[in-house]
This record gives sequence, C-alpha cells and structure tokens, in this order.
Amino acid sequence: MINKPWSYFRKPPVGGLILAAIMLFISLIVITAPFLEDPGSIKMSNDGKVGGHEHEDHIAEMRLPLARSVYRLGDVYCHQIEDRTLFLNGNPMPVCSRDIALFLGMVLGSVFAAVYRGRFNGLLALALIAPMVLDGTMQMLTLYESINIVRILTGFAAGFVIAWTLNCGIMFVSGDYPASPPSE
Repeated sequence: MINKPWSYFRKPPVGGLILAAIMLFISLIVITAPFLEDPGSIKMSNDGKVGGHEHEDHIAEMRLPLARSVYRLGDVYCHQIEDRTLFLNGNPMPVCSRDIALFLGMVLGSVFAAVYRGRFNGLLALALIAPMVLDGTMQMLTLYESINIVRILTGFAAGFVIAWTLNCGIMFVSGDYPASPPSE
C-alpha cells in the first residue's frame, strides 16, 4: 500500500502539547526578561560558570523582581558569558545563545512529536544531537571557540531531539505510541 502523506499526522496527545506549552512559556519569559530593565542596564562578564553566581551583584541591582528571578535562574543554569549571549534591548539575555535555541528547539520538537505519527528515528536523533556534543566538547578540551550562529543551530537541533524523545516517552507510557508507521 502507498502511504498517504497526511496519514503520518494525527490528533496531538495532551502530554506533548503540555511540554510544548511549558517550553514556550519558558522561552517567552527568557526572551522578555531583557526588556524588563532599562536598555543597556544589565551587565554580565566573560568569566561565568554553570552553577556559579558570578553575576549576583548586577542581578541584585535590577529594579523588577521578575527580572531578578529570571536572571538568577539563568545564573545557576547557564554560564551567562557575555560573548556567547544574544542581546535584546541592549541587554544580554538571561541564558546563552545555545540555551535559548535549545528551549525554542524543544517547543518545535514537542509540536512535531505531538502531531507526527511516525516512529522515533534513533539515527536521525543522533545526527541532530551530535553536532552540539562535538561543538561543546571541542570548546571544553581545546582552544576552539565556536560562534553564536553555530551555538544557535546546534542548540536548536539538540532541543528538537530532546523534546521529540521526551514526547515519544510520554506517548509510549500513555499507550499512544504507534506500533508501526501508518500503511494506508
């Protein structure tokens, strides 16, 4: 039988859409945070570490509690190295360019996994996540320093795969995972 292109899409399961909504909410808060303070008023440095609190002095000076909260979470979750961060409103984002791309990739990956009926493809997932692992490992072990566009592309692809994998797990547990691709 010939597969109809539309037969690979289905009514989305609720779990996948919930994950997409959560990641969209997180992404919007992170993107909005630089606009909560005056243009150019948020300062970071190039000496950040994941899990560190190097920017606490600057974060404590922020006017709005929401901005302080988002940037504090970013300071724990991300290195917040200024050279690796995108700027909006003249301010650095609370997380680096790879992390915001990872969040946005998870939004799209969640939506894709929620509506696509085909089975999970491990080789494709590996091919999409490998560039981020390679890029990050090379930066950690050598003098190589990637540029923001590389961080954005590798983060987006990895976020897509992470969400796709999580959604397939949600569908498997809920009994909604397809036993095989549609054949009509």
